[in-house]
Amino acid sequence: MGTGSVYEQHGRFTAKPPGTGLSSLGTFDTYEEADEAIERWIAERELREQEAAARGELAGEELARVTKLINGYLDGLEEGDAAVGLGALPGFPATTRDPDVVMRAAAEHESRIAKAKSATDRLRTMQRVRDLKAAAERLRTDTSADNEKAFIQHGAAWAARYGVQYETFRDAGVPASVLKDAGITR
Repeated sequence: MGTGSVYEQHGRFTAKPPGTGLSSLGTFDTYEEADEAIERWIAERELREQEAAARGELAGEELARVTKLINGYLDGLEEGDAAVGLGALPGFPATTRDPDVVMRAAAEHESRIAKAKSATDRLRTMQRVRDLKAAAERLRTDTSADNEKAFIQHGAAWAARYGVQYETFRDAGVPASVLKDAGITR
């Protein structure tokens, strides 16, 4: 967590709390007074965090962890963690986020390579197989599903903590169904 810092300047001591943007807690006559101010500040912060947790609110390290998860989810929305388009392939959905379905579509396309009408059709089909396999791998390593689960689990508490409203999340691209699952309402 950190212990803060005490700086001496012109025979006076300045106390700076740990891990904050606060410039100082004040200037003191002795090092001990400055150090005690830091200890009081840390104890008060811990108490505020415990009280917030008891009320079911996010605070401290938990707030930082949840903020990171929610940021990951929102970044994913901005980057377009969209489903993979499979096109009009019989027996397959038009789009999916399931890497196994994408790999089956790649295998279907691969079976069509030998039947291609021309060298350029064969080449395009080979590229399609390569693209689908890469998309399946991306889906396997993608954390957007985990981030969405975290958003659903913690989004309402985080939104309440920061005063972020339903409409703002919608403007940011969060689907209405995810907001509903998270308990964030209009």
